[in-house]
Amino acid sequence: MKEKVEALLKLWGIESEVKQIYQTAWAVGEEFVLKTGEDFKALISNITIMKVLSDCGVPVASPIPTIDGKDYVEEKGRYYVVMNKLQGTHIVDIYEKDYVGIAYETGKVI
Repeated sequence: MKEKVEALLKLWGIESEVKQIYQTAWAVGEEFVLKTGEDFKALISNITIMKVLSDCGVPVASPIPTIDGKDYVEEKGRYYVVMNKLQGTHIVDIYEKDYVGIAYETGKVI
């Protein structure tokens, strides 16, 4: 699959190190993330929401257009989108963490 992802990235004009980070997502260098899925309605909904939030100044993972200006690529019933990578880390094991600290940090972002 890594070779397929690298080939798809050429549609965005991107050549970079690729590392699978989730079943449906790959880190592309330090700048981007490629995500894939089969639910077209969810894809369009997510892209629309991210664009609106970005236009409002909210730091979100915005879709990066392909060389020909598309927000996503479809191949054999799967959809692929490249987004900019946000700074920071994911919250994992939230149930074992400091709720007050997490709420405070989340509030600072909002």
